[in-house]
Amino acid sequence: MPEDPTAARPLSQEIRCGILSNAAGKVMFLHEGPISTPLWAELDTQAGEIAFVYDDGTSRALGLHLDRDMIGNLRCGEELLLARMQNGKFVEFQRIPLHTLL
Repeated sequence: MPEDPTAARPLSQEIRCGILSNAAGKVMFLHEGPISTPLWAELDTQAGEIAFVYDDGTSRALGLHLDRDMIGNLRCGEELLLARMQNGKFVEFQRIPLHTLL
């Protein structure tokens, strides 16, 4: 069956991005280029995936690999820091809530 061309591809397939975390629950999403500002980030612990949720109710997977340690760190977090980079420098920061689906 052909892929639905209207389905949003994971964000990691469109821009260079990554996620950093620590055991204290501090989480940073680094990205190059502008992105639509999500209302919150949603961690699906069963699927091992994280997605952004927008004000129109849509969600978009980040498409990043989350290992067991990363999932544990994210479960401790309550917010995600969006950090946009340009030419190797931080140019914009924004905090959004991080919700965990159990």
